[in-house]
Amino acid sequence: QLLSPRGLVDSGDLRTCLFEARSGGGPGEGPMRISKFTLQRWQRLDAALVIRGIADYAKQDVAFKPRRRSDTSRWNVRVHETEFELLVTGPQFFDPRVSKGGGGAVDLVMHVYGIDFKTAVRLLEKLNL
Repeated sequence: QLLSPRGLVDSGDLRTCLFEARSGGGPGEGPMRISKFTLQRWQRLDAALVIRGIADYAKQDVAFKPRRRSDTSRWNVRVHETEFELLVTGPQFFDPRVSKGGGGAVDLVMHVYGIDFKTAVRLLEKLNL
């Protein structure tokens, strides 16, 4: 079990949410619609909060001393047996192992799960982030 913004969650629940997000809606469902407000909220959502909500394992490195911005933190994250080291500052993240980063919840979910935009949006909706 994991502690997430939604409380205690079983890591199997995250896999179920991902499967449902990848499979999309059922037959007869129209195109996916997401409000501009929701997209803007996801763009501003703190990356550390998103990490805690989507990862199988997430731990902040309390010994980390940022070089540039004092509000940057380093996180050790595992998603489906893949481990990441992520630097986060507010909604922005950077993965130093692959020199790739982005901003907002959708970008972060796409990066760690290796999924497209629509699947990331569906996953965020299912996780109520």
